Amino acid sequence: MRHDEAFKAIFSHKISVEHLLRFLAGTIDDGPEWIAAFDPETLEPVPTERIDETLHRHLSDLVWRMRRRDGGEEDWAYLFVLIELQSSVDYLMAFRVRTYVDLLYRGLLAGRRFGASDRLPPVLPVVLYNGKSPWTAATSVEELVAPAVRPSGPVAPVPFYAGSAYVTLDVGRVGGGDSPSDDVLSLVIGIERMSSYSEGHATLREAFSVLRGAEHRELRRTFYEWFTMLAGKGAEGTLIEEFEEMERIPAEGEMRTPVQDRVRAWREADREQGREQGRAEGFEKGIEQERALLLRQIERKFGADTAGRAASLLTGIGEPERLADVGDWIIDCASGDELIARLERAG
Repeated sequence: MRHDEAFKAIFSHKISVEHLLRFLAGTIDDGPEWIAAFDPETLEPVPTERIDETLHRHLSDLVWRMRRRDGGEEDWAYLFVLIELQSSVDYLMAFRVRTYVDLLYRGLLAGRRFGASDRLPPVLPVVLYNGKSPWTAATSVEELVAPAVRPSGPVAPVPFYAGSAYVTLDVGRVGGGDSPSDDVLSLVIGIERMSSYSEGHATLREAFSVLRGAEHRELRRTFYEWFTMLAGKGAEGTLIEEFEEMERIPAEGEMRTPVQDRVRAWREADREQGREQGRAEGFEKGIEQERALLLRQIERKFGADTAGRAASLLTGIGEPERLADVGDWIIDCASGDELIARLERAG
């Protein structure tokens, strides 16, 4: 699986697009009000070949639509998800976006008579980018026009939702805390930014916990394949086999208990690795590494505040078996307060 294929596979799922919209609502003017006017339950993918063959030939990315709440058959909004997984910035992205939106409108209007009271559906273009350098391209065609030839007078803000501008999600730089920990976007950010196998493995473990149920089996598999592509099939092969075994769990609702069992097995493998390091470098250093891993997992699931409260409580736990129990609690607990309460009782 290539990197762009992983992103497209992830955002081909309704839950991923719902979470993307939830994130975007907080990043654009009037975003919460605009998105709240539409029903995410009506989200559905739109095959571009059914709209316009020219658009289909030019656009290999994703198009979704959702209906206005209590709206009729024509009350749709469209969402472009353009995936730019490249090392350099496309400085003509605004022009590309407007071209795509124009093609979309042309296809939607084909064979129809447009009256004085008719209106075009809103379109929200979103560019997903993961390049090494920050995304600095103009976000509207208006910004690409030389200032010297613009007419004088007040400059109105460039409107979204009509293809005149687009929203950028720079995966490598957006704040990880801006997205809830039980969110597909947060999982994407975690895998994309992992600086070590253990960090990526923790995010993958979280993905299997968040995306429980048979309806998310394909999405879990995508995260697994993406992780193994980045980490390498040979890395920690025994643990990777545990994920393959987990995928064979057939029935919906059977996921949670096996996950807990396998998490304990992973913790045991991690603990054994820590023991080996402890024998070579000192047992206490292995314990500190275990605490640091747990704190990273706590922060990813419950946030920095809970991790800060847990740090002092973890210092009082020095036995590997008790630290392994904490790893299970992170999976079991539904809130940071519940986890803190367990840690306080353990102390």
